[in-house]
Amino acid sequence: MVTRRTLVLGATSALAASAGCVGLGDEGAPTDPPGDREGGTGGTDPEDQPTPTDSSPASYHFRAAPVEVDDLEPVLSTDEPAVAELDALVAVVVEVTESFEVVYRSISAADAAAFEALTEDVQRYYAGNPPGYYIGHEGRRVSVTLGGG
Repeated sequence: MVTRRTLVLGATSALAASAGCVGLGDEGAPTDPPGDREGGTGGTDPEDQPTPTDSSPASYHFRAAPVEVDDLEPVLSTDEPAVAELDALVAVVVEVTESFEVVYRSISAADAAAFEALTEDVQRYYAGNPPGYYIGHEGRRVSVTLGGG
């Protein structure tokens, strides 16, 4: 007697075989292992894969998003001289206030260090929506976080 499981497995195998999903000997399918083909890299495209090296610089980025909650005040302002000196931070805050969208921007290691020093003694809102350091600009608030490293 044929069980339901046997019937389902048989039907699945038949469908897979008829769709050409089974076997590497099918027409058009590669017959050599990926590493043996001309310029083979084990099946990966070297252009798509980052190659980590000890000498590669760390990459940092700002993630900035508009803040929509009214109960959390900004901890910094673009009017403050220390904030205004950090051009990358001001640029991302201005961009968010103009676009009202989440923005990711790559920054230098020096800018990342300056941001860390700037936010060392200020409150970060972990429960805010979105979480981050709230920075005021022209009556609006932008949440900024540092990523990478």
